[in-house]
This record gives sequence, structure tokens and C-alpha cells, in this order.
Amino acid sequence: MNIRANHSHATRRLAMGIGCLIFALAPALAFADRPEINCDQLSDEDSQNFYDLSARCADAAANKNYEEALSLGIQAMSICTTDVYTEYTLARVYQLTNDCPNAYYHYELLSNRPPEVQKDNADIYKGLAKNFKEIKNKCGDVVTLEVVCETPETKISITGINNGQRMSCPFFGKVTPGSFTYTASKEGYTQIRDTFIVSAEGANITIPALQDANATGYVRIRCPKGSSKFILTDDKGKTEEYVCPWEGNLQAGTYKIRLGGSPAEDATTLVIEKKGNIEYSIPNVAKANCSATPLSNSSAPVAGALLALLGALGFGTLRRRRQNNA
Repeated sequence: MNIRANHSHATRRLAMGIGCLIFALAPALAFADRPEINCDQLSDEDSQNFYDLSARCADAAANKNYEEALSLGIQAMSICTTDVYTEYTLARVYQLTNDCPNAYYHYELLSNRPPEVQKDNADIYKGLAKNFKEIKNKCGDVVTLEVVCETPETKISITGINNGQRMSCPFFGKVTPGSFTYTASKEGYTQIRDTFIVSAEGANITIPALQDANATGYVRIRCPKGSSKFILTDDKGKTEEYVCPWEGNLQAGTYKIRLGGSPAEDATTLVIEKKGNIEYSIPNVAKANCSATPLSNSSAPVAGALLALLGALGFGTLRRRRQNNA
């Protein structure tokens, strides 16, 4: 009996050790739960708006107007998220339009609802089990994507998600690993666009704060002859390449600017002021260095040779004149 007990304790300790090792080695991402908005706690106006959108979503889905159904369903879910019927309708529309990741995401959320919720909606959960199984077989490799924004009320669109439609930030969903491009915007702020990678472990993406659209300056940038591109680096270290000549609005601040293909040490400083208007010509630092050095090293020998030649010619001329006079 004691032997069995000791063996059992040792086995548990070994299992715990292995589990801790696996946890330490695995690339862990801390994913947050989707913020839930209880439909039972809405104001009368919001409640009426929600149920109107939900009913219209269901009608559009029944009539196979799937694009309209998606738009209405997303609007309804932005008001509240706890209505099982609306979320199931949205999941079905995603499934019927072959948007496997989004269907997976909503089916998964529904399947994690408390038992009492599932019991109260038995008719929905009967169909959900069958549909979720089908989706799992089709795209079981999808991963979690979470996108949050530093600026409140930012709107985002992401390639390959919801047909690129603008959505409220934050975004929670499922995607197939790969590269995605987003656009983030808000009225009165400068729009930003960038690309991110979603790995096989999923991704947490934070979109940086948007800048006040009025805090920009207009700049015209010219390159020396023979140069076609320049590189601009902002004070946060973000680097972008532009085709020369270029003009447009840039966020006010201090930048480092250099010609394409030149080393970082050749960069010069460009200061853009709020509502400023400047023209900047990039100096060809590398070319200036190349032309200055050889001249300083080789001019003395060449000049000496020229003087010696002129001296020899002068001496010969003077000698001939003396012989003729004699």
C-alpha cells in the first residue's frame, strides 16, 4: 500500500515537473476575453435598436442577402454581445459565406456559454454542435487574433477580415496565420497603415496612438541628381522609404533623412514644425566625401610637375635667346 502511494506521489511530481517545463518552453500569449455587453442592461432606446437590427439581420439571412445580414449582425453585436440568437445567426452567415475563421470564432464563444444558457436555447445548441464540428474539420488550424488601439474610438479595417470593412477597435477573432495589413483612422486624426504577422500561436497587436491631423507640416523633398529614393526615420525609430522627389504632409517632429543605399551615419536632421511649409534638398554626403579626399591628397604632386615642366621650357627659351645674341 505504501509502495503504491509513494509511486503515485512520484508520478504526480514527475508530471508536474514535465508540465512546468512544457509551459516554460512554450511561447505563451496572454489573450483577453472578448468584452461582453449584457443585452439585459441596455437602455430602452439601445434595446429597441438592437432588436431591430437583429430581426433585420435574420430576415436578410433567410432571404440569402448575406452581405446585408453580416453588416446588420455586426452592428447589432456592437450594441450588446450576450444574445445567443443574434450571435448564432452571425456565425451561420459566416459559415454560409465560407468565412471559416469568423464562423469558428463565434461558434466557439457560443459553445463556451454557461450550461443554463445552453439549456434555455436547446434548439440553437442542437444545430450549433453539428455546425461547429463541420467548421472544426474545415479550418481547425485557425488562431486567435486580438487588436487593441491606444487611441479610443479608433476605427480599423484589416485585409481578409470582414471583407475589409471598417470596424470598431478593439477586435477579437480567429484568423489563419499569415500577413495582414490594417488601416486605422479617426476623424481629426492622421490615418495610419501598417502590416503585421500572425504566427501559429496567434497574435496580440497594439495599434499606436493616432496623431492630431493638425499637428503636421507640409514638406517638399528633393534629391541630388542620380538619386531616386530617400529614407526617413522618425523619433520613434520607424523607418520608411520614399521615391524622390516627394511632397506631402508629415507629422510634426524631428526626423533623420538620408539617400537610399547610403549608410545610417550619412543621415541629416530634418525638423518639421506644426503647420510649417518647407523645402528640403538632401545633401549628397557620400559624393562630397569622395570628391574632397582625392583632391587634397593629389593636388601637390600634379602642381609640382606642372611647375617643373614650365620651368624647363622657360630655361630652354632663355638659353636660345642668349646664343642668338652672341
